[in-house]
Amino acid sequence: MKTTRSELLDVVYRFYPRGVHNTDRIYVPPGKPVYEDTEEHRRLVEAGDRGRAAIPGGGARR
Repeated sequence: MKTTRSELLDVVYRFYPRGVHNTDRIYVPPGKPVYEDTEEHRRLVEAGDRGRAAIPGGGARR
C-alpha cells in the first residue's frame, strides 16, 4: 500500500499547522502563533506530564 503525498501532508500539518513556527516566542511578533500555542503541543506536554507522574518520585523534568 502506497502513501500519497496528500496523506503525508495531512500528518505533517497535524503536528505542524500551516503558518505556525516552531521557534521561541522572543523571535515572533506579539500576537503571532508559535508551536507552543497549538493543541498538538498541549497534548504532547500533557502526555509527558502523565509519564513523569507514573515514575516513582515524579521523574525529573529537564
